[in-house]
Amino acid sequence: MDVSTSVLLGVVGVIAANQVVARLPWAARTPWVFWPVAFIDLGVAVAVLVLGLPGFEHVPAVSLVVGLMLLMHLAHGLQRRSALLRDDAQSAAREASRERSRALQQALEAAEGPSDDA
Repeated sequence: MDVSTSVLLGVVGVIAANQVVARLPWAARTPWVFWPVAFIDLGVAVAVLVLGLPGFEHVPAVSLVVGLMLLMHLAHGLQRRSALLRDDAQSAAREASRERSRALQQALEAAEGPSDDA
């Protein structure tokens, strides 16, 4: 296998890893899974944009498109992670609010004492 094929397969592997992280919620929420893939994606994108893809020197648009696609994948992954973390925080805040309401209701019921309606 020559260098250009190896580099191309490496870029495809980075794209695949980025897709896995972007599609699986647990991977996007887990920092030790998400951030290494994001930094590798950024590094490969910058390398492709600056150095180009071997074997495609005669068509510079290929390197530009691949590099920009990698940056777009990175932005999509960051957006997905942000949305998941925001949803988690909102769910936790709603649950805490419900818990406070339940505790307040129980405290009010206990303060009123037994009712003699019957």
